Amino acid sequence: MNGRTPSRPAAKAPPLSAKKPLIILAAVVLSLGAYGAQLAYRASKDLVTLNVQNADLAKVVRSVRWQTWEKIVVDKDAKGTVTLDVRRMPLDRVLQLISDQTQTRWTKIYPVYLRKNSLASLDRALRGEIKFTESSYTNFQSRGFGMRGGGPGFGGTGLAGPELSSTNQHDLVSLVLSNKDLTISARALSRVSRAQVVPENGIQPKINLELQDVPFEEALDKITSQAHRSWTRLYAIQANTGGPGGAMMAGRGGAPGAEMQRRRGGNDELLDTLPPEEREKAEQRRQERDALANLTPEQRQQVMSERMNNPEMQQRADQRMSSNIRNSTPEQRNENYKRMAQMRKARAAGKAPAR
Repeated sequence: MNGRTPSRPAAKAPPLSAKKPLIILAAVVLSLGAYGAQLAYRASKDLVTLNVQNADLAKVVRSVRWQTWEKIVVDKDAKGTVTLDVRRMPLDRVLQLISDQTQTRWTKIYPVYLRKNSLASLDRALRGEIKFTESSYTNFQSRGFGMRGGGPGFGGTGLAGPELSSTNQHDLVSLVLSNKDLTISARALSRVSRAQVVPENGIQPKINLELQDVPFEEALDKITSQAHRSWTRLYAIQANTGGPGGAMMAGRGGAPGAEMQRRRGGNDELLDTLPPEEREKAEQRRQERDALANLTPEQRQQVMSERMNNPEMQQRADQRMSSNIRNSTPEQRNENYKRMAQMRKARAAGKAPAR
């Protein structure tokens, strides 16, 4: 013996047929990972891809929930069929298309809570199973916006401008909250988006906070942290069975009623939360609205006609109508074409089109 360890024969590589299952498994894992990453990305950006024809509203909402991972609550009386062919479209725009086709209203809601179990009562109220006055969120304005798609914050107070056309958690917030209770602070925060920030019933802590160009949800974090509360986000689709209730109409056409006076006082508090420049603009909008309310019906019609003939307003209306036409059934397209023709005819005649 020469003292050297005898060499072992080199191991043979496994045949290709033995490798195939491993290669296939690896490919499947990679594909699933890539698909999962894509789903997670789309969900994080609230992007929806959907191609449906005359699909039931409930089925469409289930698909949107699955893609965005967002909570969407549907009123039991909200019905209809939906036709959509959209690719990577933001959730807000998809909900607007759905609401237009089903004659419903959608709202983005940020409930603020101390006890998480109180959220169940809000869910039941949004589904139409109980009245909002029976829930833990009696401040929720079920018809406060007075329009489909959520409408500007404050439910018709005139403190939110028409430029607020979407709900965006990245909208920048500037507020001066000086010893304001949580309800007023929440309403002030709603000003920047077509959403409702609504606190749970109960003792409303005072907020002392100054925010300058802070993203919306970060601002909500700061306010709720100071109030020792939590918040969540959800969407609601509600049956569009009419406009604002009688309480909101109190005082129209005559001397302000008790409800209108209460709202005016609340609006003054909201004005106090704005930085000086924005406060001046909001006050000017309110004065314009008050002046419009004091006009005769003929004068009001003339003002509305001038607004509708504004090129920017016409462009917005045409863009929305075109979007509705692209994402609709033949019957819905025919109806929308008629409506667009009526709008253009009314503009040419210098009249505000009937809605």
